[in-house]
Amino acid sequence: MVKFSKKKHEEEAERYRDRIGDRLFNPDRVDPDKKHLIQDDIQRVNRVLQLPCGKIVLDVGCSDGSVTIEIAKKWLPEKIVGVDIAGSAIREAKEMKRKLEPFLRKRISFLKKFIEDLNFPDDYFDTIYACETLEHIAQGRLEIAVDNLVRMLKKEGNMIVTVPNRDPAEKYVKENRARWDWPTHYRYFYLHTLKDFLSRYFTNIEFFPLYDDEQPSESIYLICNCTGKK
Repeated sequence: MVKFSKKKHEEEAERYRDRIGDRLFNPDRVDPDKKHLIQDDIQRVNRVLQLPCGKIVLDVGCSDGSVTIEIAKKWLPEKIVGVDIAGSAIREAKEMKRKLEPFLRKRISFLKKFIEDLNFPDDYFDTIYACETLEHIAQGRLEIAVDNLVRMLKKEGNMIVTVPNRDPAEKYVKENRARWDWPTHYRYFYLHTLKDFLSRYFTNIEFFPLYDDEQPSESIYLICNCTGKK
């Protein structure tokens, strides 16, 4: 097994930054060969925002903080913490936070940290978001990271997970919209493998389709809400 290097992982995170903020709010900045993906990103975020969110919230793999801020606007949690290992992403997130109204700004904070190094107390968060994150965790570190997330989640809390689907409907493949094999994806998930993995931690895992006219297993993303912490 290759020895884990935080420095190497941080460098890769910087090299292959997820520009979700551009795809959501600044489409003119998106590369021409990626513009056809914008609608899927918007739909994923909208779907995630429909899922229940508590008062104390963690958003891991937050990138530039765009989705963290949208969660704060939608649900007005008492506290939401966005976490990423890309320093440039966290700097951009903090800059966006400075432009918010004070009543919203005071609820949001951003940290540059690895998930496995987060040291919030046990049973601290009502809701944890891990959206487009699990596939990026280094080889040999997934269980360590998720163990830590679940430790920090309240017994009655929920964890919202999205990952690229390894086996989406054929239309996504034909239209070059599949995401599972993008750079720095260290693993991939089918619906049943994601469910099997999360079932180690939760008794209830409910999947949702990206679009209403498809089954969850057909979507380009696997989207689920996990409750019943074991």
